[in-house]
Amino acid sequence: VDAGQAHRSSLPVFVDTTPGERGGVDLALIDIRDGNATRVNGSVCAPAAQMSDDERLLVYATCSLTARGETESELHALDLVTGVDRAIVPLHGRVWSILLSPANDRVLVHRFQSDNKPMPAAVVSLDGRHTEIEAGWAPLGWQGRDRIVLFDEGPPARLAVADAEGGAPRVIYP
Repeated sequence: VDAGQAHRSSLPVFVDTTPGERGGVDLALIDIRDGNATRVNGSVCAPAAQMSDDERLLVYATCSLTARGETESELHALDLVTGVDRAIVPLHGRVWSILLSPANDRVLVHRFQSDNKPMPAAVVSLDGRHTEIEAGWAPLGWQGRDRIVLFDEGPPARLAVADAEGGAPRVIYP
C-alpha cells in the first residue's frame, strides 16, 4: 500500500479470489472517492480485520495451513499513513474476529481451532505481547481503555468483564 494513498478515504473489503479453497481471502482497500482497489494481502482470515476510528491503522490476520492441516494465523498492523505493514505476532488457530482497543494499542482476538472448536481469546499489544483469556469466554468488545467485555460460550448465557492486562473474568450478568 502506498504511503498516504489509503488514508482517510478507504474501506477494507474481503474478496474471495479462490472460492472453495481452504485458507484465507484477499484483503483490499477500496477508495471511496473513485472505487479503485489496492490489494493489502492475500490469505487473510475473513472477517478478521478492523480499521481504527481515525483511519490511520488497519489490523488484520493472515491464515495458513501447517503440514499437519492445522490453521495458524499471524496478526498484522498496516499504518495507512506511512504504508508500513508489519507482522505483530503469530497465533495458533484461525483468527475469527479482531477488536481494536479505543487507544489503538491493543487488539482483542477471537480464534478457533482447525476443527472449529473455540480457542481461548487473546489480548495482543501492537508490540507483540499477548495474554490469553480464560477458556470458555469469547470477546464481545472493549469497555473503556483497559477492560474487555466477554460472553460465556456455553449455557447459561453470562456476561463478564476482565482487565485487558490479564486476570480472571468477573461475571456481571446474570
